[in-house]
Amino acid sequence: HSYAFGSEMFSRLRTLCDGYLTLGSEQVRGKNVRTLEVNKINTTELNRDNSVAFVVEPDIGMRLIPLNKSKA
Repeated sequence: HSYAFGSEMFSRLRTLCDGYLTLGSEQVRGKNVRTLEVNKINTTELNRDNSVAFVVEPDIGMRLIPLNKSKA
């Protein structure tokens, strides 16, 4: 979590990690959807939209939700 450390320490810890993922929760059309975004792999920052949205359904597992975002 980004709030667990100061910004300087967080950036140092982030450079030590092989992969940096962000797990989020959003509401889309009245449904709660989880999102997983890959921000960094090894030492390469990823600038494009590298996220997937999904819901977890009991007895089925994960179901992917088509979701597109645009940055303003």
